Amino acid sequence: MRKIFITGASGCVGHYLADELSADPDYQLYLMVRTPAKLRADLRAKKNVTIVQEDISSVSNQTALIKEMDYVIHTLANWGAHENNLEHSLDFFKLIDPARC
Repeated sequence: MRKIFITGASGCVGHYLADELSADPDYQLYLMVRTPAKLRADLRAKKNVTIVQEDISSVSNQTALIKEMDYVIHTLANWGAHENNLEHSLDFFKLIDPARC
C-alpha cells in the first residue's frame, strides 16, 4: 500500500484528489486540513483515509509521519499570505525523505 500525504485536502483541488484517490484501496491517504469539518466528502469513514488536523505553519509536528510518505501532493494555499505560503511550503518540503518520496 502506497502512502500519500495531501495538503489542502478540503480546498478546491485537494478535495477532488482526495475523492479520486480514496477510491483506490492501494493507497493510504493522509489528508492535512486545518478544519476537518470543511472536507467536502465524508472521507473519514473510509478505511484508507487518515485526517491530519494541522496548519502549514506547524507542519513540523508531523515530521515523523511525513518521512514515511511515498508521495506528497501539496495543494494548500493560504490566500492573502503569499510570503508565508512560500516560506512554510519550503519548510514542509524539507521534511520529506527524498530517498523514499
